[in-house]
Amino acid sequence: PCFSFQVCKQCKQDKRDVSAANFSLHEAHCLRFLTLCPECDEPVAQKDIKDHQTEAHKQARCKLCHQSMQQYQLEHHETKECQQRVMKCKICELEMPFNKLQEHLNTCASRTEQCWACNKYIMYKDWNKHKEICQNSTSGISILCVSRTSDHKWV
Repeated sequence: PCFSFQVCKQCKQDKRDVSAANFSLHEAHCLRFLTLCPECDEPVAQKDIKDHQTEAHKQARCKLCHQSMQQYQLEHHETKECQQRVMKCKICELEMPFNKLQEHLNTCASRTEQCWACNKYIMYKDWNKHKEICQNSTSGISILCVSRTSDHKWV
């Protein structure tokens, strides 16, 4: 590890930042024991390179969209890129495929609930703004404002 108060250099073998004081020893160790995978450019122990190439670079298929890719890419694809990955609506918490979420959000955010304090119908997307300005008409101060069927509550 290299701390902010140290002069550091990046090792070409394992791509780590190493303090300049330890760099020669670190680099010699890496040159002796590590190699960069020619396919993914990741540092791998020389003794493990054949296993790495067999396992990390074998073809794998996404369980959700059935797209084919190399094994080492699968986890990132399934959690960050797959259009079929399950996501939760931030408004109603319904789970759905990522590629359906935006259309759902547009509809979901436009639904309305009646505010118990002022009796106005407020769109879900505007609840946070509304709670800042909602005032009881008799006292002129913000009071408890709750929608009848949801958890939009504040004091």
